[in-house]
Amino acid sequence: MLTITVDLKIPGLRRLQAILDSQAYPPVIVQAVKEGAKIFRTWLYDRFEMLSAGGADEHGVGWEPLAASTLKGKKSNRGILRDTDTLIDALDPEGGAPGSRETIDGMSFEVGYGGGAIHPGGITINQLAQLHQFGTTKMPARTLVVEPPPHILHEITKVYGRAWRKFAKELINP
Repeated sequence: MLTITVDLKIPGLRRLQAILDSQAYPPVIVQAVKEGAKIFRTWLYDRFEMLSAGGADEHGVGWEPLAASTLKGKKSNRGILRDTDTLIDALDPEGGAPGSRETIDGMSFEVGYGGGAIHPGGITINQLAQLHQFGTTKMPARTLVVEPPPHILHEITKVYGRAWRKFAKELINP
């Protein structure tokens, strides 16, 4: 599987987190983690769209253009890795597409590619994603799953913070 785990540490809440780690997280916290995963998945999806169209990421880095021999065999001109849209669909912010993976574990989430769904080319979508992520001797790497940038981590942290504040208020005023 090709995924990335995002585990945010919120200062000042370690003791409460330790208490909660021994129990199930309250629904408001679970929902916040799911929302954080959706924020990150949305960013990965938008990044894929931008890089596929020849754009660059926050660091000014883009995907290597397709080779002339590859361009000759393309069915459409929709962008890099967009013939079937299988790889981008697996990153859809709503989740659940074949080949997508999302796991929630406490305050962490994991999003990316996984499972056994088969790509039209005959290998699993996860295997195809890994081939593109790391490249081969004949194919350049085109990163699909990367660490979230600081502004996305900040957005997720704000969601977590609101949820923790709501939970704290519920503890004080049940």
